[in-house]
Amino acid sequence: MPIDVMQILRLCAGISCCALLTCASAQTTLFYKPNSTRKISQLTGDWDRPFGVPTSSQTDTAALLYATDLGSSFEHNGNLVFLFGDTWGGRNGLLDTMGISDSVSPWDLQMSVPLSFDGIWRPMLPAGLNHAEFCVPSHGISVGGAMYVVYTQPADGQIMKRSWLIRSINDGYSWQPLYQLENNTTADPRFVNVYLEQHDGYIYMFGCGEYRASSPTLARIPVADFPTKSAWKYYAGSAGLNNSPVWSSAAADAVELFNHKQLGEFSCCWIPQLNCWVMLYNSGQPRGITMRTAPNPWGPWSTGQVIMNPITDQAYGYYMHTSWDIARIDLFSDNSRESEWGGEYGPYLIPRFTAGSQTQCELYYTMSTWNPYQVVLMRSVVGILPFTTPPATQTRQLGHDLWHRYPSNIAEAFMKNGKPNLTTYTTLDGDSKKGWLWQPLPVGTVELEMQIHGGHGDIYILENSTPLPQSGNVAMTALDIRTGVYGRVVAHATGVNSNSDVITWNPRLRNVDNAHLSIVVLDDVADTWGFISFSDIKVKIVPPPANVSDWNIY
Repeated sequence: MPIDVMQILRLCAGISCCALLTCASAQTTLFYKPNSTRKISQLTGDWDRPFGVPTSSQTDTAALLYATDLGSSFEHNGNLVFLFGDTWGGRNGLLDTMGISDSVSPWDLQMSVPLSFDGIWRPMLPAGLNHAEFCVPSHGISVGGAMYVVYTQPADGQIMKRSWLIRSINDGYSWQPLYQLENNTTADPRFVNVYLEQHDGYIYMFGCGEYRASSPTLARIPVADFPTKSAWKYYAGSAGLNNSPVWSSAAADAVELFNHKQLGEFSCCWIPQLNCWVMLYNSGQPRGITMRTAPNPWGPWSTGQVIMNPITDQAYGYYMHTSWDIARIDLFSDNSRESEWGGEYGPYLIPRFTAGSQTQCELYYTMSTWNPYQVVLMRSVVGILPFTTPPATQTRQLGHDLWHRYPSNIAEAFMKNGKPNLTTYTTLDGDSKKGWLWQPLPVGTVELEMQIHGGHGDIYILENSTPLPQSGNVAMTALDIRTGVYGRVVAHATGVNSNSDVITWNPRLRNVDNAHLSIVVLDDVADTWGFISFSDIKVKIVPPPANVSDWNIY
């Protein structure tokens, strides 16, 4: 789904460590843990270009699914079913498809894509409905062994003005429309993009209308009556001394849960670890992924707080593309989209992966990045107690003598702009030299800064890292680095094939294991521009806590 480029150019508000989220009762508040939001992995495609690593699911090789977006999920027969939107690769048109996963850990999420007889990903084609762009599955639910999905539709030439409930009784192999949801009129749409959640004997349907320009509404139906259309009741407000919810049979009576006319893609789940409902949605004002919480589906809903800001949480230039019209700082845009900004949308919670307690709870969710046009897995942390403010940082310079090298002559020093640099372009071998350099980062490293230029060698920061070998096959070791044998890749940079363009790479690392980080410079290519050059590294560190194996207090 495209983003408003003007929103990108606005000054993005930062995230305050004092931001509160009301939850469960007036006496309970949630704090967002600053700097805790991070990209974990990319779900779709074969190659995670921003991180410079292969994906775990290899959907292009397995199903000719090159790229897609959305990725809401629901539980069905012990598996997670992911619903993807307009999909690239293997088929004509922008059709939709699914992914299936039995993974129990977000850190090892693997997914298969159902195939048609031709060996290509199987499209969702509900009979009699439009399957064009923006006709997408918004969310689904499993009831009585069948899958039910709400599928958006256009009206009067406008995108996403209506939606239908569709059903599959054969695990997604085929889909049949059941009925159009109520109040899907062009003049006053409400339940177009929806999110379904079963809780306490009811199926709740959260909905929004005008695309990214409406506030949420609510309906519910007893599980025993689902999916009978006439059994839906719509939240019409609260009344009485106890502010009890009022339910109406008329969809036109549905009232806003809160006023923030920004919703398009969103999710809303009961999170047992937090004892409350959590809603995530992408917002233009304020920019980013907004979170709200409530003790009941109807509220009262907290004020919105940004838990992912694409600037302050390091998305642009790190895993969302920065337009080359502004700065040429990354090489991971989709083909011919170098001038098109990336953007965050579709934050879909995955309750299966929620970890922790009210003191410190990790929320996992999928999110789309527009450019690259992929679905990624994200994590943000919240808790009922304020998180400790880290002590002031100290800056330290890392010299050339600290690098472990293989082979020993993989790099040589030179001066550029008055600064000492290293390059894997050597006097004897030019850009054909292959190998790696690595060094552990000081305990407590929370930020790094270095200048990068030259060719398309790779620089990685690894979390929970172990020493690299001092010898070996370069191709095999490069694969091991990229697939996590020596530690999970948490940041990646590459040169931009220019000796004049110098990039300042400045990854912030508070959201990873600050006690066990290393930096790796990998040159495993011998073609033109098969090298990389960089200046000495500056790191910012904080004094370690008493137990350096646990950085959660920061």
